[in-house]
Amino acid sequence: MRPIGYIISISTSNSNTENVLAVLKIAGQGQVLFGTTTEALYTHIYAISAGKKSKQELSAQLQAVPGLSRIDVVALSKSIKKTELSAVRKIFAGFDWDSSSVSDDELSLFIVSKLKGLYTYYIDLDHKRIGKGPVKISIKRLEEHPQYSPDWLKEGDRKKKERQNRKQTHDDIEIRTVLFETEEVEVEPPPPPIQPPKNLHQMTDTQIIQWMRKNDSRNLKVEDLEVKRTPEEILITIMLDEQTETFVYKLTK
Repeated sequence: MRPIGYIISISTSNSNTENVLAVLKIAGQGQVLFGTTTEALYTHIYAISAGKKSKQELSAQLQAVPGLSRIDVVALSKSIKKTELSAVRKIFAGFDWDSSSVSDDELSLFIVSKLKGLYTYYIDLDHKRIGKGPVKISIKRLEEHPQYSPDWLKEGDRKKKERQNRKQTHDDIEIRTVLFETEEVEVEPPPPPIQPPKNLHQMTDTQIIQWMRKNDSRNLKVEDLEVKRTPEEILITIMLDEQTETFVYKLTK
């Protein structure tokens, strides 16, 4: 059965409209959803409507284009399957996006809207997490955007009508550069080591953990603490908020 469209991820060694037009000429009518840049590669996600080729045929033709690499093609069924959504999530993961909080229904609505050339949904990034590991994403209606204007929908409809029934040209391609800045937040240093009780060496691991929880100001949980022993020392490790610190208490004879 012929797919209703594709989600495609492609990397190139340079970013220009020629590469985008080459993809659209082979794949069909569509749009660039998102792009990212590293020191060596430019990667874009495309939403292509009205698929006319099989996944294998499309992939082979894209692989033959000089300069295109790391090509992932997800062919989409009329009723988008869970396996297809999983493949789209895998593409998102390549952008360091965590889509675990996005339901299959939300993802399907987003994909279908983009295949139709609509701007009714957008991907919202947790900007606080950028540069700190996988970034949580959510899919929201356009009206929920903080700077939303009704003119956005009108502009989207205008561009859709202009693109219909004609080949896309350089004038249809708009490349924007968005820089994400990470904010450095001063972290409060941990409190100094607590003075141990005189009978520390006689206490069990459970008693030591309870003593730490009672005397530390950070509302520690049992799973935040670990106790290790050597003949000369007791080591108490605290693992909290992705940070680890160890207090070493010398045993006196």
